[in-house]
Amino acid sequence: MAPIEGTDEFFWSSQPEPHDARKKALIAKYGKQINALMGPEPTTKYLGLIPVLIQLFAMVLVRDCSWPVYLTVAYVVGGTANHSIFLLIHEVTHFLAFRSQLWNDFYAMVVNIPIAVPYAMTFKFYHAEHHRYQGWDGVDADIPLPVEASIFHGTVGKLLFCTFQIFFYAFRPMFVRQPPMTPRIVINWIIIVSANYYIVSTFGWSALLYLALSSFFAGMLHPMSGHFIAEHYMHIWHPTSNQETFSYYGPLNVVAWNVGLHNEHHDFPNIPWSRLPQLRAIAPEFYEPLVKCDSWPGTIWRFIVDPHVTLFSRMKREKHAGERSTLIATPSS
Repeated sequence: MAPIEGTDEFFWSSQPEPHDARKKALIAKYGKQINALMGPEPTTKYLGLIPVLIQLFAMVLVRDCSWPVYLTVAYVVGGTANHSIFLLIHEVTHFLAFRSQLWNDFYAMVVNIPIAVPYAMTFKFYHAEHHRYQGWDGVDADIPLPVEASIFHGTVGKLLFCTFQIFFYAFRPMFVRQPPMTPRIVINWIIIVSANYYIVSTFGWSALLYLALSSFFAGMLHPMSGHFIAEHYMHIWHPTSNQETFSYYGPLNVVAWNVGLHNEHHDFPNIPWSRLPQLRAIAPEFYEPLVKCDSWPGTIWRFIVDPHVTLFSRMKREKHAGERSTLIATPSS
């Protein structure tokens, strides 16, 4: 069972993360079919412009609207579009829009504009470590810090966490590991700061505020933001399972680049969003037995109200790995 509210311990595993072993088993059985699914999806670079253009038009259309209309559009349209852009950048981070790494990075920086905060290149660093070192203590910045989990407990605490979780995802990584300051991170900042200056100069502060509020709403109590919790928090959909990654197969995947197929994505990050359903269809015996997430909004609700699910409901491994000079895994027991 999961720990009771107020305890201060994560779940710990002495085994490697599960995706590498399943990947090897899948390749051994279906290697040729799976290899055919890998590589960029050509339509991503075109489809990805849709939420970007929606936001650039919306910021102009609503800038002089009444506050009720302004905030409603920012939540319904802006929150959905910007969350889709967050996940578009996630897709491009895996080099799945273009064959060139340079073009993927440049595209990510451009579509970053409606988010209003330089995000793409630092996310790329932290997300690569999340995949390579899933659950590693002091390395995987997707896992809450102990201080977060200790403070935001109980129904009210978890409600506050879900309301402001976009800030935790933005600032937590800086307390875990510092990314190297690369030229592309600097360029990302220059592009976004320049775009913000142009937006304010041309359309006024209300246009930029719309984009910023859209990003905030995208990560708070929004139906799509349930995926933040659904992907790796344990015991929401099964009270005793030690599974640490969960897939969601519902309709919100349409605007979320199929990120809900999260077991499939972690098994093969080089398979694009459009072909992840084919992976599941090829190997149903690997994925059907796994515990699934029924609903992203339902995940938020259950996370908040279930006293047995806390911010500590995450699987960790490789204790104090962040203090090592070299990130080499210890032999599994």
